[in-house]
Amino acid sequence: MWYSIHDILFSNQIKNNEYKKILHNHCIHLWDTYTSEYLTTLTEEKILLENTLYNQLARKFISNKISIVMLTYNRYEKTIECLESYLKALEKEGIQELILFDNGSNENLCHYLKEFEKKHHKIKIIFHHENIGVCNGRIKLFQEARGDIICSLDSDAKLKDSHFFDKIQDIMYDEKYGIIGISGANLKSWNFGDQEDIANDDNKDYYCDHIAGCCQIFRKELMNYGFGLDPYYGFFWCEDTDLSMQALQLGKVNFRFSGTNYIEHQWGGGGAAYHDLFKKNWEYLKNKWKDKVLHHIS
Repeated sequence: MWYSIHDILFSNQIKNNEYKKILHNHCIHLWDTYTSEYLTTLTEEKILLENTLYNQLARKFISNKISIVMLTYNRYEKTIECLESYLKALEKEGIQELILFDNGSNENLCHYLKEFEKKHHKIKIIFHHENIGVCNGRIKLFQEARGDIICSLDSDAKLKDSHFFDKIQDIMYDEKYGIIGISGANLKSWNFGDQEDIANDDNKDYYCDHIAGCCQIFRKELMNYGFGLDPYYGFFWCEDTDLSMQALQLGKVNFRFSGTNYIEHQWGGGGAAYHDLFKKNWEYLKNKWKDKVLHHIS
């Protein structure tokens, strides 16, 4: 109603419950006879810098740029092949930057990365002296990103077609989406490993429970609502599922779209050595999210 519109839309104190109600609306009445004092003083600068709910809904129509963020750790040839595939895409106006966080790679890869950084002014590389893991490395990347949309990719996700980023921008105009990506799954229960993966070669698009960490894309402003990687997961695994659950808790939907024509990604097989870590992290995730999201599973 008109008498509460200032508290809901124009306050710097974000209320998550009100945000969740607004997400799936087709339009919002701004009651200009009541809010004209606020609306007539709006500037482009205010919309971009002040985190009212209205401004966050509106700013994508002023700026909708993408930060590509990526962890690197050894795998010299595969990493080079991947990174080189993104150089042409950096010419696109919609790409804000490419930020790499190197998790203590060997000398050969570090030397290459220093040379790679010189290839385009949009490239920024953060070198770390030791491997702090996937979760903690991505936390650093998300903090550094300046774009409106964060596109987090694995360093073996080779770009085939730069129209991938046009598709991302088009999808992310819609507020209903939380995390989007090219690989997803649905949880069948809260038991460890009980999920149904969407086949990589499936050319259909799906709403799903979980978007895999090899390609997770979301609006950076979600971080104003408490959204972000949980450092508990540390070295790796389950952090991407946890982030997907956070999007669902905010009232969003997660969306897997076919990446066959855009990204070439081959799943690695190194996880078997960390089975005990997987189970430990899954227990933490289950206890954190059971009965809070995905109420249809037990």
